[in-house]
This record gives sequence, C-alpha cells and structure tokens, in this order.
Amino acid sequence: PTTGAYKIAYAASAGDSAALSQKLLCQLQDFSAVSVREKSLKEYLDTKGIPSSVCCDPTLLIDPSDFLNMKSKRLNKSKYLFLFMIWESPDLISLAEKYAREKGYQVISNKRCLPFFHHCRPEDFLSWIYHAECVITNSFHASVFSLKFHKPLLVTIQKPNGQKNYRIAELLSDMDCLDCILEKKDVDRLNFPPIDYERVDVKIQEKRQISLTWLKNSLNQQIDL
Repeated sequence: PTTGAYKIAYAASAGDSAALSQKLLCQLQDFSAVSVREKSLKEYLDTKGIPSSVCCDPTLLIDPSDFLNMKSKRLNKSKYLFLFMIWESPDLISLAEKYAREKGYQVISNKRCLPFFHHCRPEDFLSWIYHAECVITNSFHASVFSLKFHKPLLVTIQKPNGQKNYRIAELLSDMDCLDCILEKKDVDRLNFPPIDYERVDVKIQEKRQISLTWLKNSLNQQIDL
C-alpha cells in the first residue's frame, strides 16, 4: 500500500537473480525513484513496467583517499599475498600457496589464517588489501577495493553451485579488467595480468559521477514536491 512518503532506492541489488517476487514488485511501485546495481536487474524491471537506473555500489561513491584514512596500520611486516574468499575454494588456496612460494610471500587468508582472525575489523580488511603485494579473491568487495588501491588482482567468478557471479563479472567488464578473471581451466596460472589503473580510475570516476547525479536529482525531486 502507498504510504505517501517519498522513497528512493539507491543501487538495490538482487545478487545474481534477476527475478523478484510479486510482493516485492508491488512494493517497488511505491518508490518514487529506483536505481539498481546490476544491468540485468534493470532489464528485468523494465519488463515489469518499473523504471530504474543503474548506479554503482556505494563503496565506489567514496574517494579512495577517504578509505585510506579509515584503514588500520600495516598488520604484517612480511610481504604477503592476500587471499580473501566468500566461499572456500581449494583451487584458489592451491594457486595462492603455489604463487606465494614462488615469490617468497606469506599467504594471509580470511579462512585459515590466525593473523586475519586477530585482525578482521572493517578497517583491518582495508589494510590487508592496501598493503598486500597482490590479491586473489572470489569476493565482489575485495575486487572493488583491490581496484581502488591499484593491486595486482586475480578473481574467480565461479560459484560452488556452478553458476557465475555476474556482479563481479560486470564490475570487471566495466573496468576493462576481464583478464583478471580466473577460469577453471586456468587455476595453474601464476601471472597477474597488467592493469591500466589510469583507465580504471577514470572509469570509476565516470560511474561515480553518474550515480551521484542520479542521487542528487532524486533527492532534489523531494525538495521540489
């Protein structure tokens, strides 16, 4: 039911599912402005007659320097590879350990590493990425911050159920970083692809500006009512 309140949805996400329940679709009708994170979700909402825009994840709205001010101090004196996994992957663990041995790095893992368990606050998460020699992950936000902090990066988008994490794939595609995706057949790859971080910074700024403009315009509509 319509409440009469002015409501906007900023960068809403349905994960890798582009289908919403009828109840949720009815609730969205009550919003004055809707933006989503995934292009596939926007396309789905278009078919349901719900106008929306694509805006970036909120973490991309904030300048990297602000996150640098938030991060904790360096937490490990040795050079290390940061392995951050949403779901534990034996292939990623094997790849990380093999690469670390070759380079003489320590592996800091969020799944099986005591130093991480002792330092796992949000500000520590930023520090682990910022001070890492390189990052291997299957996490969207670890990918985001690796790009913001200009880290060598390898990402797997394969989920345990066989589906792909299209949210990460879309991010890397938008940043022209598809070479960072580690396919199943490439699990023995030991080379991190070169990343044009000047180009990445420009693309992040473009997405940030589009999203901020949408947010300001949506808020200004309320003021004008």
